[in-house]
Amino acid sequence: MADTAFAFMHKTSRPHAHAEVRAKILALAQEIDSLYKQHMRKSTGHTCDICGKGDTNERFRVKTIVHGYEHREEQSPCLCYNHACGWALSFNALQVGRKSDPHVDLHFAQYLANQLKKTARQTEEMV
Repeated sequence: MADTAFAFMHKTSRPHAHAEVRAKILALAQEIDSLYKQHMRKSTGHTCDICGKGDTNERFRVKTIVHGYEHREEQSPCLCYNHACGWALSFNALQVGRKSDPHVDLHFAQYLANQLKKTARQTEEMV
């Protein structure tokens, strides 16, 4: 339905006959786009469970549901953009057919331990 409306809006035949309707369709499309962008730019209000950082901008937001936890949202860790990317790479490298919850939890614990060791090394180097 929306495709038909957009196609109608962009037609070049008989623009004088449908100018008002096309203008209304364009205004509605712009309103939908504006509403979507406003929602996507809204802060999540969460912080990363690993480093404590919050949302940086609309692209680098805290992810509240990460890979492996889609079906159990309440147990999903909240991860900043960088840690969510690292977790996604680590999770995708996990070669367990259908990844079971215990395997995902164990792998996340290992990922978290590696992140903590990395932070400890960086802290020691600064001193």
